[in-house]
Amino acid sequence: MSENYGIELPSIVGGSYEGRFKVVSPEISLNMFVEPVNTGNNGYTDKILKSIDGNEAVLYFGETEASNEPNEDFTFGVGCRGLYTSSSSPEGVPYMYAVFDKSLWRIKPNMKAESCIKIGGIEAVKQPVRFAESGGVNSQLCMAFGATNTLVCGLLDTDADVHLQVIRNPINPYNPFNQNSNPELNTTPCRSTHIVEMKSRILINDADYGQVFISRVGAFQGGTIKVYDLDADGKIQYERDGYTPKYKEVFANEWGWKDDRGAYMYYTPLSDTGDKVLAMECINNGTLFVFGSHSYAVLTMEDSEYQLKNTLMGNNIGIAAPQSLAKTENELCWLGSGDDGHNGIWSVALDGKPKKISTFALDREIQAMDVTEDAFGFGYNYAGHHFYVITFPAADKTFVYDFDTQLWHNRSTRDALLDIDHFWFPVFAHQFNGKVYLGNYENNCLMKVVENKHTEWDGRPIRRLRRTPIIVSDLTNFIVNEFRIECNVGTTPYENPFSDMSVDHTGEAWQNAGYKPAVMGRFSADGGNTWQDLNDAFMGRTGEYDYLCQFLGLGMARLGVIEVSLTAPVDWVITNSKIRYTRTRGF
Repeated sequence: MSENYGIELPSIVGGSYEGRFKVVSPEISLNMFVEPVNTGNNGYTDKILKSIDGNEAVLYFGETEASNEPNEDFTFGVGCRGLYTSSSSPEGVPYMYAVFDKSLWRIKPNMKAESCIKIGGIEAVKQPVRFAESGGVNSQLCMAFGATNTLVCGLLDTDADVHLQVIRNPINPYNPFNQNSNPELNTTPCRSTHIVEMKSRILINDADYGQVFISRVGAFQGGTIKVYDLDADGKIQYERDGYTPKYKEVFANEWGWKDDRGAYMYYTPLSDTGDKVLAMECINNGTLFVFGSHSYAVLTMEDSEYQLKNTLMGNNIGIAAPQSLAKTENELCWLGSGDDGHNGIWSVALDGKPKKISTFALDREIQAMDVTEDAFGFGYNYAGHHFYVITFPAADKTFVYDFDTQLWHNRSTRDALLDIDHFWFPVFAHQFNGKVYLGNYENNCLMKVVENKHTEWDGRPIRRLRRTPIIVSDLTNFIVNEFRIECNVGTTPYENPFSDMSVDHTGEAWQNAGYKPAVMGRFSADGGNTWQDLNDAFMGRTGEYDYLCQFLGLGMARLGVIEVSLTAPVDWVITNSKIRYTRTRGF
């Protein structure tokens, strides 16, 4: 046998690729993501594995009031169903709008509870709320949430005047309940789950059928408008000269979805495939993507005509979970379905050409889930990365794609009492006032991402974990004598939060020594199928920059896998790693 020194591990810094069979790949990055390092020193590292930042709660919401302090009356509830930042407000600065449980709240930049206004109530528990602005001089915030009406409130209304209007959705003529020969008996509105703005018009889907309905320009701003005066047969009436149309004034909101003749404005984008319009989103204010269960279409709207036109782009990829559709920068992402898209996660940009961004391993993991229809997604930018986050509540999993590295990683929220990682509770990330804010899936609290914080909103630890790819040496047994992680040792700013029983606790030297965050390790000799726990390694006390974070005497393996994790509330950046091992007799 011969001893080998300084053998580099394969891809200690990497994303998640956990295969169905561990022998293929057991690789996981949990609450850590890859960031390229443009140093030109590729002999050391050209990428690092960085911990996600934690968050803190800034507001809690009860039934009728908000608070800056935690309280059982405020924290329990359905949780967050949507966040939105407005373009303007009575003060001329953006406000945040948030739906927690069954209430819509207006939140001002100072984040003070006494400044928060409850605007009104919203139905449909756990149904995410989608937002769009109507545009115009008196822009309105419009909301769809899986109901047969659209909720509207004025962005420029003062706190004393702001309220929710309930605007009934259009009556879809394709709905079988609206087929009576007497038009007055056809009264069933469409049910909308998605809403967008294009060219100062609001568009909603009929989630049960194949239509997209289009509003008037600057709709729902109140007042009256002039429309044609029609006779009983729906024909335009004229003045005595025989060619000048007669007009009448009507309430603008009642005609928000209708043209001047009183007909609903709609388009059937998926008529070729017979799909329902399950989801839709707009890019760049001029390109609309509409998704059915096994197809999608790309549509445009011309300023001069205000009519949707199919671009003939799109293909046989549908959407499996309507709320998985999310926009990050100018790309859309969603969980696919249909003949060509089943179980893959896809993205599309303005060119309309889809690309699959999920790995084969992730596709198989999704396929093995019993339920995927409840998946929801959102996108956000943070520290130069733009992420797409997709959560499967029934499967208790969250996966995150980084467009800048084209790598996936996992995220979780830790149940420390049961030693379980659940899906990631922060949801619907949104930029506001120069910060990234998130709702909470389980509690009625608004959170803010805090740089270099490594605990959750309620103080629970964030478990960060890296599991390596399989380590081999010519497919021959080898003994791992030492495993060393190159990371940010000696940098923790905390002093004495934990006891260290290996050191004499007396004297001033101990009181000023600080503590060494413990890195927990496991080693698998069979490709990640079974594990043995290792003694903890440490990151050194403050100032011990030469400290070695290492594990000794790991054992013998043919297909070795090493897993390291950290729950201490300190920053953790992994740059590289090495092993020292002894080869046994080969063949």
